[in-house]
Amino acid sequence: MKLKEQTTMSKITKTKFKFIYLEITNSCNLNCYFCPSSTLNTHEFIRVKDVQKYILDLKNYTDTFYLHILGEPLMHPNFEEIVELCNKNNLKVRVTTNGTLIAKYNFQNINISKFNISLQSLINFSTDYLDKYFNNLKEMLEQVHDKLENGNLGIDLRLWNDKNNINVQKLNKLIMDYLDKIVQIDKYQNVRVSTEDEFTWPNELDACNSNVVKCLGGKTHLGVHVNGDVVLCCLDYQSKTKIGNLKSQSLKEILDGEIYQETMKALQAGKAYFPLCASCSYRNRFNGK
Repeated sequence: MKLKEQTTMSKITKTKFKFIYLEITNSCNLNCYFCPSSTLNTHEFIRVKDVQKYILDLKNYTDTFYLHILGEPLMHPNFEEIVELCNKNNLKVRVTTNGTLIAKYNFQNINISKFNISLQSLINFSTDYLDKYFNNLKEMLEQVHDKLENGNLGIDLRLWNDKNNINVQKLNKLIMDYLDKIVQIDKYQNVRVSTEDEFTWPNELDACNSNVVKCLGGKTHLGVHVNGDVVLCCLDYQSKTKIGNLKSQSLKEILDGEIYQETMKALQAGKAYFPLCASCSYRNRFNGK
């Protein structure tokens, strides 16, 4: 009897995640030097019927979907339908995009709560293209002006903050000129420019340190790949931290499973269960909060 009680008490239960990242495609229309999307052997688009199935399961565990891990979500031929499915199930939708396809949509009629637009992806484009890009961005902001004003939408315009890279600094200056003169972002509420260190995808081959791992992966968020693989976080684009697959398991079965349970116990002890976690530069970024 005592042994049974100890086993029950040691089980890690999870009722809500802050986000679940749902990769609706791993394909992209760009080939950015910092993104591994083009190196994948297969590129897929998630089926709408799979999204329907996942939503019925995952909505019990989160209020917010991020439609991104790898790939450009605006490429999905059923993008609007997927967003609408989320909305009908009371799920907020956040999107990370390179912004090159925003002219395809009228976002006044698409209910998205947050856009992250990766402006650093523009580093290899000509001035002529940038003129078109930022005029499209201006048109989009006009479409969603009321949503921005009433706080129903936020937009982050993301740039790298690499002071040692001359090309990055030139791009940042050029982009800020476009944002000021063409887009006139000061006119809009809830639109901000954020500068961050250049992002580096974790790699198992990098130097590993299995100790002092204070990560939020599996604790505040999970990722779901286009093939249904469930992983600990949005930094795992190769399913190296796979804990299950939604095509054959429910999320409850996955969270009750041995891999998730052992992973979370390891993280609680400050250890890495997966080699990828041991080599990830983000493993101590959040101090386990």
